[in-house]
Amino acid sequence: MTRVAAIIVVGGLTLGVCLAALIPGARQIALAHHYSSTVRSLGELSSPTTVYDANGSQIGKLGVQDREPAELAEVPQILINAVIATEDKTFWKNPGIDVAGVSRAFVDNLTEGKISQGGSTITQQLVKNRILGNKQDLQRKAKELILAYRLNDKYSKREILKQYLNTVYFGQGSYGVKATARRFFLTPDPSAPYGVRGKALNELTVGEAALLAGLIQNPEGDNPFVRPDRAVTRRAEVLKGMVDQHYITQDQANQATQEPMPTVKPSAELRPDNAWAEKAQEVLLTDPRLGATPQERRDKVLQGGLKVYTTEDPNLQPMADDAVANGLRGAKAGFGAALVAMDPKTGYVKAMADNRPFNQSKFNLATDGAGRQVGSSFKVTTLATILANGYSRNDQVDGTDPCSVPGFGRESTSNAEPGSGVMTVDQATADSVNCAFVRMSTGVGVDKVIDLAQKMGMRPNVAGRQPVNEWKVLTFTLGVISITPVEMANIGATIGGGGVHHDPIFVSKVVGADGKVVFDETGRPGTRVLDPDVANCEVSILHGPIDTGTAAGKGIPGKDAFGKTGTNDNQISSAFLGGTPDLVSFVWHGNPDVDQPGAGFGAGIPNTIWRDFMIPATQNMPDNAFPTPGPNCDAPGRFIDPVQGRTDKPALPPPPPSTAPAPTPAPAPAPAPAPTPAPTPAPTSAPGPTAPAVTPPRSNPPAGGGGGN
Repeated sequence: MTRVAAIIVVGGLTLGVCLAALIPGARQIALAHHYSSTVRSLGELSSPTTVYDANGSQIGKLGVQDREPAELAEVPQILINAVIATEDKTFWKNPGIDVAGVSRAFVDNLTEGKISQGGSTITQQLVKNRILGNKQDLQRKAKELILAYRLNDKYSKREILKQYLNTVYFGQGSYGVKATARRFFLTPDPSAPYGVRGKALNELTVGEAALLAGLIQNPEGDNPFVRPDRAVTRRAEVLKGMVDQHYITQDQANQATQEPMPTVKPSAELRPDNAWAEKAQEVLLTDPRLGATPQERRDKVLQGGLKVYTTEDPNLQPMADDAVANGLRGAKAGFGAALVAMDPKTGYVKAMADNRPFNQSKFNLATDGAGRQVGSSFKVTTLATILANGYSRNDQVDGTDPCSVPGFGRESTSNAEPGSGVMTVDQATADSVNCAFVRMSTGVGVDKVIDLAQKMGMRPNVAGRQPVNEWKVLTFTLGVISITPVEMANIGATIGGGGVHHDPIFVSKVVGADGKVVFDETGRPGTRVLDPDVANCEVSILHGPIDTGTAAGKGIPGKDAFGKTGTNDNQISSAFLGGTPDLVSFVWHGNPDVDQPGAGFGAGIPNTIWRDFMIPATQNMPDNAFPTPGPNCDAPGRFIDPVQGRTDKPALPPPPPSTAPAPTPAPAPAPAPAPTPAPTPAPTSAPGPTAPAVTPPRSNPPAGGGGGN
């Protein structure tokens, strides 16, 4: 304090008189003399988090301040000279305080009893920005002087200058010289997106260096994108100061004044500009591994300088985008599509696509919100449930419509297309027979289907979605409850992954600013929700839709694949779910804004998009085959009662073979002439020969769903 006091005294008689005469100001400074804190650390700079794809290429940034720390050796001398000439002419010689400058400022500041003038050195500004904050009073100013001196004593001039150049704000959300140069000044580069990129520090011109130095004092008032006239004037002032300080010649200054102002205005907010960066931010802000409270996580994610590696496959993502765009060429105006692809072995989301540009919608159909109805593609959950409860692919069920079941009031539904009768589980799946699946779901228990659907990947209690206690409806199996594409892909991945469920993983690894790994999802185990034999049996049955059923011949050439179509009532939406042992994907199609007929069948646009993506996506993947189902899958068939479930009654004999040779033994629905064991299903599946009454109105009633071709 003695040394600091001596420095201030050297400031001259004027300052002493002011301090003695102005009692309020003198008292505040006197109180500040008791300030005894030392400079232990400048603290951590707020740095944005960088987001990468699975191959390590940068795809986005998250944060509140766009800052990219630079070493002083990276900063060109012309910029260093411009800053020193403008902000602190005596920087290299002063002890952290410019006594003459402080004296001049104190004359006005003490007269007014508040801080109205600057006079701060670069070291003082660093103390204000990194230690004390911006509170305007004389006591804080006195502390600033004391700490500036101590800071100068602790750190070298080069270190102080480096920290300062990385700290200062230049406007438009840009902090530090490196990020500001990149964001403010563009230069042609044929290899960069759109043929331009931000400038590196070593590419700055004299005029650009002067512009940046001039912005430090008033970054918003002299903003070149908002007030170019004031920016030009301020740049001229800086250039004159550089000439006066002999850093540049007058000719250089004259040339620099002719340089145009930057015109491509960067965003003032550092928000995610693509779906993957947005999803990474959403995931991390809710992950307790990054902090126990929401504020801790926000600080870590938005200011902690993390490196975040997503699961986005840079090879598969453009394939997904192209498949969606190409598949919609024949779609009705206003209709869109979304696709999600997952690795069934790990849960890694490899690609997600929404036909709408993210910067326009700010909403990702693939993952956001409560989702939409997906029709009969959801029947895979009922199929999994019956197989998990000991049913066989050879079991038979009545697919006659219309169908209602005791215990569900007056609810009823019908098949999407003509055709009914008693049929096997295999046939009901291949042809997507609504009433057959309704009776299977009620027979095994809708509660069980609901429970397993959640274990396989359907999230409960999502905002905007029907609450779980309203899911128990006759048509639950028909996909009438809203669900997102990522959840459906997750359900498909559980089936394709041998019955092991992995939560969808969008972020595979996070590395802290210190280089230490915060978490790494590599090898994270899943949860077994289906016995392997059950999953393998379901996959085998789901070969039917793309072999002989609703999407016959629309699989993946040369690959062992399964698939399931989905079509909602009135073709308001349609869908397709399918995959191989290495990749599973789901496609939804419809109008994302309103319920509008015109989406067609699941075997149409959704399957086209699915194949256009899956065929090239799996081309270089191993030709792995799904495991062969166990013996229980082919157990002798029993009859499935819509109330009692799988009974002891043997299945009906198969129908007589067709007179025309058939390539596959896919039996047609059993004809009515056989009067035999139909007595059991008849009383339970339909109350009488007339069609049952339709479902009465209810609050938010789920629409009947249908599985078309």
